[in-house]
Amino acid sequence: MGPLSGRGLDEPVLMVRGGRFSYFHSDGLGSVAALTDARGVVVESYRYRAFGEGTVFDAQGNLLAASRVGNPFRFTGRELDAETRLYYYRTRYYAQTTGRFLSPDPFPASPTNPQSLHRYSYVENNPINLSFDWTERDDFQIVEVCVKDEQSK
Repeated sequence: MGPLSGRGLDEPVLMVRGGRFSYFHSDGLGSVAALTDARGVVVESYRYRAFGEGTVFDAQGNLLAASRVGNPFRFTGRELDAETRLYYYRTRYYAQTTGRFLSPDPFPASPTNPQSLHRYSYVENNPINLSFDWTERDDFQIVEVCVKDEQSK
């Protein structure tokens, strides 16, 4: 069974793997901070640097090379590709090591906001104070971008 989503857009709440239930606990950015089992015991915890470089820890706080429970959801609740180490943000991929998207922002830049002119930047190069939020986008723009993304496949 895939993850069950919560109130927010793409907010993971529950994951079932091998008959085991894991519950997601998120921080203020929506990043997965911990996974607990059905008894509420922490199974894994996660920490992130400003642009999303993450570390995984087991229940005892030991550093892990990768998630032992197969959790793909991490920074801002986005799915992390285990092979490429890129996060998928619906229409484009994000490199946590550079703090940049691999393709330009499909939404038009704002002439009143110079930071938006950098088409590859993540949250206007200010990840401490800003977060990526689809709900802040104009509904028409979201539909337009999603349609263009589907047409390009």
